[in-house]
Amino acid sequence: MRVSLNYLRWLEADEPRLEPVDLQADSALKWFCKTLTPPLMKVLPGRYSRVAECDHEMAVFPHEKMLFEKVLIPLHQAKVAFVLGHELGCIALSGMVAEMLAILRFQISPHGTGASAMSPSRQERLFGRTFEQIEHSRRVGILELLNLIDAPTAEMFKTIAKIRNAYLHRFSHSHADMGTDAITAYSTAVGLSIKVLGLGIDGFHAKISPEVRAFIRKSEASSEPPA
Repeated sequence: MRVSLNYLRWLEADEPRLEPVDLQADSALKWFCKTLTPPLMKVLPGRYSRVAECDHEMAVFPHEKMLFEKVLIPLHQAKVAFVLGHELGCIALSGMVAEMLAILRFQISPHGTGASAMSPSRQERLFGRTFEQIEHSRRVGILELLNLIDAPTAEMFKTIAKIRNAYLHRFSHSHADMGTDAITAYSTAVGLSIKVLGLGIDGFHAKISPEVRAFIRKSEASSEPPA
């Protein structure tokens, strides 16, 4: 029987030292990119190029705390994960972004905010639980039923969920196509971000959905200190 020794260890960082010693960057990179074949500094730019083709429209992004935490930072981490050879991490984070976008789409709509918004108790009566607490597949179905997303957008949510569930919940699922599936998951999450947030460039002006603008204004107003 063959075994792997210390696969999870960064041995240079584990070594006991009498005095602190600066670790070399190439040692860290070699450990971070354990699944890739050297020379890493030739491999990494190629992997970046493969996953960078789809997110040009994300160059301008609204600077709002929740959108940063729930969308932009996870997308960045998904992209970094792919570049470093962590395709499973890329898939998982892309799936997280899709779930956050589904919840956001409901929250910024008239059903989730404003005078005619559904109260949590009404959501529980209609959906069994609040919208945020129900299963992701049901969220997507409700969004389509309420005409908050169209059929192609619902299919994008389904695409990511199918990839994510296969790799994260199926022991029998092969990893043979994981690199391609990771790119699909990331590019689809980027596409959903653009659609749900209404991002784009119009001439010299950045575009964003009016509902997202209202969400940001409300967020900014709630974070302002009292006069």
